[in-house]
Amino acid sequence: MSPVQMFSEGGPFMYVLLVLGLLNLGVVVVQIGGARYLELRPLMWGMLVAVAATGGLGSVVGMMQAFRAAAVAAPEVKQTLMAHGLSIALTTMAFAFLICAAQAALIGIAGSIRATVIAPGGEDA
Repeated sequence: MSPVQMFSEGGPFMYVLLVLGLLNLGVVVVQIGGARYLELRPLMWGMLVAVAATGGLGSVVGMMQAFRAAAVAAPEVKQTLMAHGLSIALTTMAFAFLICAAQAALIGIAGSIRATVIAPGGEDA
């Protein structure tokens, strides 16, 4: 399965995750560019939590849809339907984890850059 197909099958939550990830990337760029004047790491961590929560919500909604479909399906297709439905539902969570990992790394990089620009005590290094 291609990444584009996985993204498409993940449903509308994938778009929300993509937007949140891109917004956080923009915040990281602003943090790095204005390291002397801005402290945006709390915002970045909050956005990371929002990505994780959105991924979890997308997976739960997908699982609920899979269970509803299996409840009315013929017995001979229930297992296949559930396996496919859960696979799609968990795609959202996997995408959220990838974004969270990237965001955590970027937050660390932004913090390191800020630490080298701002000396302890708030004066320039």
